Amino acid sequence: MGPFKIVFNKWDRKADQIACAIATEIERGNISAGEQLPSINRFSISHKVARDTVEKAYSILKKQGLVRSIAGKGYFTVKNKLVNDKAIVIVSSMSGHEEILCNTLIQYLKKELNIDIRLYQHNSSRLQNLLENSRLIYQHSAL
Repeated sequence: MGPFKIVFNKWDRKADQIACAIATEIERGNISAGEQLPSINRFSISHKVARDTVEKAYSILKKQGLVRSIAGKGYFTVKNKLVNDKAIVIVSSMSGHEEILCNTLIQYLKKELNIDIRLYQHNSSRLQNLLENSRLIYQHSAL
């Protein structure tokens, strides 16, 4: 896996951001199936984050089915899974209709899609950041 840069934001957990960055690299084909990820120590040092943060990020990727761990060997990518099975829902808040929408999506689509729900809390710069970093193929906005 070649080096890549992660620009951390202050709104999301670093472990989530690391997992998202690695998943994006897998999606783009920059990390091949079967490729070994950097050790937790090496990743921690190169990106100046805590070991626990990297471990949590790898755990997230493992739960998503993107990596597997081999005792004594490390973490390896499984396959390029994210191409068409991810939905990102961006809402202003989790009240009223937004909560009903999100709960309905989760209830009916959780087996087919990885659903990522992000809040922008009526902050236009936060919304802009989410849209730019989400790399959406299709965007629908009711703003």
